Amino acid sequence: MKKNIILLLFLFAAAGTMYYYKQYNVKADKASVQNKVQSFINRGEAVEKKLEVMKIVQLDETNSYIAMFQLENGNIGSSHLEKGFNNRYKIMHAGYGTNEAWFEDVSTADGKYGVLIGKNSELDIDTIEAKLIHEEYSFSIDVSQQPVILEYIKLPKELTSTYPAEITLYNEQNQIMQ
Repeated sequence: MKKNIILLLFLFAAAGTMYYYKQYNVKADKASVQNKVQSFINRGEAVEKKLEVMKIVQLDETNSYIAMFQLENGNIGSSHLEKGFNNRYKIMHAGYGTNEAWFEDVSTADGKYGVLIGKNSELDIDTIEAKLIHEEYSFSIDVSQQPVILEYIKLPKELTSTYPAEITLYNEQNQIMQ
């Protein structure tokens, strides 16, 4: 009886470890992230979309990372990656769109972060302002020298509704861009 219990505990531990390693299966290098995010984006799609990871950024000292990518058609996307104790990533979500810039809120063990993602290939965007819709909070980031935009700030702990945000793009003359 005692041997059966020990065997059963061992089997549960082995199954749990295998499940964890299957979830956190993306190697911590750009090529692996690109391959796995591309597979994630193409789930259930009839036509395969190819992408290139342009930038991967860690949110402060958390285990959360944001990978920014560009599709063949020029659209920009991002993926939230979480690093596990096995030093590999799990894809939490991934998506793309046609906007020049957008806001995401990312929850981590250290709190929430506001992430701005976009492209500024002509360097005509000087500043991006994000204003939370359901909170009295906004922030601006200078992106004047960044052809690709992947910036973040830690949001105050007292904010409870951090998504969505209204994004406003400003040019060098501080005029709103259309």
